[in-house]
Amino acid sequence: MIDINITINVGKSCIVSSVAVKVAVKAENSTFKKKVNNKMALNEHLKYQWKNFITLLLLNILALVAVNDSLIVKASGVSKSFEKFAEEFFYGEMQKNPDKFIFAPFVVQTFEDMIGLAFSDKPIQPDEEFSQIIKHIGGGDGVSINFTVYSPEEHDLDSDKLALIRQNFPTFTTFAHIASSQSWIADAIKAHKNMLESLEKITGIRQKVSDKLMTSRTKVITDWQSPFDQTNTKPGKFKTESNEIILPFMQQESTCRMSINDDLKAKIVEMPLKDENFNVWFFLPNDKDGVKDLGEKLKAESLKNIDSAMTEQVVGIRLPKFKDSTEINLDEEITKAGIQYPLEVNSENPGAIIERPAINIRTDLTMCESLAAKDTVETIDIGEAVVDEVSPICNMDSCVEFNAAHPFIYHVVHKGNDKIVPIVMGYFKNVNINKSS
Repeated sequence: MIDINITINVGKSCIVSSVAVKVAVKAENSTFKKKVNNKMALNEHLKYQWKNFITLLLLNILALVAVNDSLIVKASGVSKSFEKFAEEFFYGEMQKNPDKFIFAPFVVQTFEDMIGLAFSDKPIQPDEEFSQIIKHIGGGDGVSINFTVYSPEEHDLDSDKLALIRQNFPTFTTFAHIASSQSWIADAIKAHKNMLESLEKITGIRQKVSDKLMTSRTKVITDWQSPFDQTNTKPGKFKTESNEIILPFMQQESTCRMSINDDLKAKIVEMPLKDENFNVWFFLPNDKDGVKDLGEKLKAESLKNIDSAMTEQVVGIRLPKFKDSTEINLDEEITKAGIQYPLEVNSENPGAIIERPAINIRTDLTMCESLAAKDTVETIDIGEAVVDEVSPICNMDSCVEFNAAHPFIYHVVHKGNDKIVPIVMGYFKNVNINKSS
């Protein structure tokens, strides 16, 4: 199930970072090597607020709804280069990151639509298809997305714009204030301003700095339509690109949609969540070292083609149990990526003035047997568990094995009105040494 909470909440403590910028960025390498002061206020506050939190370089980027010509589906009013940035960043990180990687394109599109609606002098309504998905989502614990907008007490959002947010981003909204005298707020806004000025020098595009600070959190817990039996979860070997590690593996035999794709050289299985419009797709390459090649091929693959190729079959599914968490400074990641990031939300009104707030984006995923098992996810270290020979996944002759014992890619997708929208995208190659709380 899916739940979106849009929270306008201004309290005594909060977390901030820098904002996405509508530009094509080509930053010099020297910029990337500096531990710039732009991050100081945010990072120190994050370390205090979210202890034991995985911090990965990741970009929760964008492009959603409408026709599906490529992996990142298009949204009306969003340029192709917007799509291109998301694909290049995600698969670029997949090529170089040795562990896990997760990002939420849906939350960034939500952020962009909210800015175009509530932070512009010429508000633009969100894409109709996109709005329908938001209004459809609600009530569950499996997947949740919430935003918090922090406003200095003397600069609250006006009532008309608050009403627009309530109307277009429903479910849960609260309002409060913070004192602008708090030093970390001033430091964060100053850092944000410096970053936008730096990007202006590179691109020539001027961005107006908002005194609002935003955070978002996307949280996924696999609330399966057909839960796994916890008693069948056993330790097993997972083959990384360089060695073997021991992980807890969930296992079940069930009827679900799947395909064996010769072009992608991969098996694809669809596992529905309790909300019938939401599913998790798993892409398992035939070769244990094939995930990078699979990622490259998926760039050009249509989501609709992938979906239409799947048929109902009896499948023996074996998946590792794990957690992943990421948190980003969006400005910094855009600069480091050195690739295009167009953000013309108000392309219909090019003269519109948009005040861009700083934003911190966090994504958490718990891959487990059921919602009830969310607190039982633990990584089993090598040497701590006795690994028996893997028992057969399939008990029927017609059953197809899907044994995710080597690196794979996964998507949480929304399906409806002949559209397929990725809510979360990620891959699993290894476990890193950091653990999320």
